[in-house]
Amino acid sequence: MVINLAKTKELIFYNPKARPKSLPPISTIERVTSAKLLGIYIQNNLKCDIHFKHIMTVSSQRLHILNLLKRQGLSLEMLHNVFYAIVVSKLVYGISAWYSVLVKAQISQINSFLSELLNMAMLNSSLLKRYWAANHLFHAASCENHCLHHLLPLAKSTKYALRVIGHGLSLEHVLSELHKKTFINRMIFTDCY
Repeated sequence: MVINLAKTKELIFYNPKARPKSLPPISTIERVTSAKLLGIYIQNNLKCDIHFKHIMTVSSQRLHILNLLKRQGLSLEMLHNVFYAIVVSKLVYGISAWYSVLVKAQISQINSFLSELLNMAMLNSSLLKRYWAANHLFHAASCENHCLHHLLPLAKSTKYALRVIGHGLSLEHVLSELHKKTFINRMIFTDCY
């Protein structure tokens, strides 16, 4: 395999709370602080600020296109189809990878953007629930033949005859905030009672 050095970038990840060590650069490879990988911008400090800004900008631009189509007389059903094809698909692509590292301000910005769409009648609330229901994905992963099933912790085994509460999975001790915010752990702790 031959590596194209002109397209190769070096990205060094570090803990945001610790000071990064200064490593000597590789002479022929450019060192960057962020890179686009499979359509998602990743940063060296393990945050997704650049990706969040990108998807909000693109979504707003595409919303302008939808307003132009609406003024041209496109039916509401066709507007919904175009909206889900060009806006919602952008918002939900790779969401399990980047949503867990958002801060509350960014989450509220997404929610206000979606509520604005509801007010414009561009978005119907039942379809919104379908696209933003991470719980559905978590419950689907509980099936043994689902591709994410191996990521779930083992089921609790107790010798007591207790009533079933929540999902019935064992809760592991989570040490870091970043690990706690991953998709599987977020869903387990959300649905534990």
